[in-house]
Amino acid sequence: MVGACLRGRWTVVERMAMGMAWAGGVSNLVDRLRHDKVSDFLNVGVGRLRTGIFNVADMAIVLALLLIVGEHFWKRADLK
Repeated sequence: MVGACLRGRWTVVERMAMGMAWAGGVSNLVDRLRHDKVSDFLNVGVGRLRTGIFNVADMAIVLALLLIVGEHFWKRADLK
């Protein structure tokens, strides 16, 4: 993957997404190694409804996935 990225086969969006995914993964790994757990510190919800508890690293990984999927469909639309 790194080779394809460095050779310019990936778009800027794909490179950013991969960087975000790696950063999120490394951040979770560092938390796990330093604290024996990954700290989830964002509790999202409205009133009594709670939709999720997660951390910034998880957000980066999910956003990276959404960017990669979006880029895939964008490329497919350009081919038509």
